[in-house]
This record gives sequence, structure tokens and C-alpha cells, in this order.
Amino acid sequence: MEMSKSWPTIRKQPRGDFIIDMGTVFGKRLCATRQTLPEANDVATFYRAEKKRLGQLAGKVTPKEMLECMRCKELLNGRSLTDAVEFYIQHNKMIVDSHTVNETIAALLDQQEKKNRRPRTISTTKNRLEKFSSWFGKNGGDVALFSADRIQEWLDFMKFSPATEVAYLRELNSMFNFAVKKGWREANPVLKIEKPIVERKSNGILKVDDVKRLLDMAKGYHGIGGWMAMQLFGGLRPSEADQIAWSDITANGIHVKPSVAKTHQERYVPISENLEAWLYRYPSPKAGLDNPFLAIQIRRDICKTYGIEWHHDCLRKSFCSYHLAMHDKPELTASLMGHVRGIALMYKHYRVPVTKEEAKKYWEINP
Repeated sequence: MEMSKSWPTIRKQPRGDFIIDMGTVFGKRLCATRQTLPEANDVATFYRAEKKRLGQLAGKVTPKEMLECMRCKELLNGRSLTDAVEFYIQHNKMIVDSHTVNETIAALLDQQEKKNRRPRTISTTKNRLEKFSSWFGKNGGDVALFSADRIQEWLDFMKFSPATEVAYLRELNSMFNFAVKKGWREANPVLKIEKPIVERKSNGILKVDDVKRLLDMAKGYHGIGGWMAMQLFGGLRPSEADQIAWSDITANGIHVKPSVAKTHQERYVPISENLEAWLYRYPSPKAGLDNPFLAIQIRRDICKTYGIEWHHDCLRKSFCSYHLAMHDKPELTASLMGHVRGIALMYKHYRVPVTKEEAKKYWEINP
């Protein structure tokens, strides 16, 4: 079933997905597949933009370059320039030994697993790099042939927010650095790309009354109150709270094991009176959660119902701000949060000034 007659053509496959057919490009058939029609249209739009760009480049060819091209055709004695380039590629050691983008991604992820990177970190890297690779045909093309301009054009087309673009550049930088170290390309093209400026928003925390409403509503959902309380009154990261088992809750506090901690630095988090009350008032089969994504959805519903303004990581930021105001011991607060780089990170990204009176009310929130 043909969906589009313009180049490239889009056809719906019998199995339900869509094929984007670019026809023969440089002597080879180039196709891509996507699950939905909007995704297929995005790919087609990208390649139309690429065709336009190449056409504009052709218009900029200088007389000297045209003469060089004709001289090369004469030297080839009837063979095409494409044949000559392919012959060069086959006999150039770096290109012969290079790999596709997908092969590079697989090797990079394998290295990250061997270096004991967190599963969530590896998953994020995989998703972002595979999204990049999928735009450049089968297997993402040769990793040795990417230029800074080509990467920048993809970023411009995707129209990411500044923060998201920085995140993608971080992953691409790691991938191309890895390829350089492996000898699969000469230099890292990402180093030539200027990062967008990200405007930092002020740290957002929850007001004491909002914390009360949030936890009171969480009582109706199995285990979620304790999960939130570990972040609000223990300073745990969401990914850490997800994985805490009852065996990790001891007389010494909540044991955050190396396999659970983001930095692989284990720590014990003291259990305040109100945290203990929330953990044991509405216990679940495990202290953490089997389905954190469900908890996030429930939290969103509660915030929408009660008009609670939510900020990124505001549970942990609330712990930081109210704990610091209560105890005035920055090193202790940073240590409990697992900030191995000290208090500078805590003050920059987590702490919001609150009064001692507000902090006292915060630490008196009980079921």
C-alpha cells in the first residue's frame, strides 16, 4: 500500500509498519522502517532536507573543484568516482577497520557494563544513541564518516530543548571518544559543536502543607507513603528508594548498598521518628516499590487534584533544605544524601533557604 508518491516514498507494510524508500543512493538501495506514519514522515522530512542541503552544496562547487573532478574522471578511464571512492575505502586501513554506529554503541554499552555502570545509566545511553543511529539508515552508517556539521544538522532538525540537546551531546561525545580510542575514527566531531546555554531554574521544594497533603493522600495507595517518605525524610534518590528492601532497614539506619547507590558509595541514613512512622504505618511487601512508574503516575494525579506544584527531584531537595535548616551541618546533610563531591553540589542544585520554624514543622509531619 503506497502512502506517498513524493521522494522518498512511504509504503505501509502488510505487518503494519511503514517503509521509507529512498531509492538507489550512490549505487545502493537505501530504506528505513518505522512503526507509525508520523515517525515515517519525520524520517522522510529529514532526508528531503538532506537532499536540499546536498543540492545547495553542489551549487557552491568552485571552478577549480569542477576541474579536479573532471581530471579524476579522466584518470579513472571510464570508471565512476563512486567506484574510486569505494576502492579507497576498502583499502584505507582506518575505514576498513572502522565500525557502524550500531556496532560502536554495542561495544560502548558492553564496556559500561564491565565497568559496573548503573543499569539506569546504561539504559539512558542506549536509548539516546539508538535514537541518533536510527536516523542514518541501516546500522547508523560508518562511525568514521560523521562530521560535526552532519551531527549539528540532526540536532537542529530534532528541535530539542537546550537541556535535552546538552544531554544528547554528552552521550554522543562519549560514543565518538570511544570510537577514537578504538582507532575507528581520527577525531571526535562533537568537540567542534557548541553547546546551547541552559538557563538554570531555581531549585524547587515542597511547602510543609503540600508535603502533608501529598503523604496523607498517599495513605490510600499501598507502599507509596513509605517510598515518598524515604526521599522526603531520608534524602534517598528515587532510584535508591525503589530498591530498598526491609532487610536494608536496620538499627543503624537505612542501608544504601553500593549496588543501589548512584555513586556506588554505600551509606547508612539515620531513620528519623517521622520517617519510621511512615515506613511502618503503611508497610508494603518491600520497603521500596515493585512498580515505581505506577507510583509516579499516582503522585502526578495527587498533585493535579490538590494543585501541588511539582519540581524536578523536589522530594530530595525538600529533605536537603529542611535538614540543613534544622541542623545547620552542611557536611552532614551532604553525606546523608550521598554527595561524594561535597557540599558545593548540594548548595548549587538542592538547597533552598527555609526558616528554622518551617523546618521544625517539616520534621513533625507524621501519619
